[in-house]
Amino acid sequence: MVFLSALVFYFLERGTNPQVHSYLDALWWAVITMTTVGYGDIIPVTLMGRLITVGLIFTGGVLFLSFIALLASAFVELEFTELEQEVFDLRDKVNKLGVKQNK
Repeated sequence: MVFLSALVFYFLERGTNPQVHSYLDALWWAVITMTTVGYGDIIPVTLMGRLITVGLIFTGGVLFLSFIALLASAFVELEFTELEQEVFDLRDKVNKLGVKQNK
């Protein structure tokens, strides 16, 4: 996504944007935009460049939030597995004591 956005941004902005001299400038813009750092050293001047910027910002946000959700899910799964094991251990202890269980 970064490389493709940088390529499209370069072709749209070159010649009209004095800050974009090469594909590397566009790549720098794409990385900084996707990470939502936004130094402001390279900004889009064309309408299509601005639309690509908005799309890249949302893409960066979605990727970041997806990573956070994956991490949270892993922690919840770990906690659930531990609780499930505790329930099984307690059931075994109850069965060994000979206490009748209600299901």
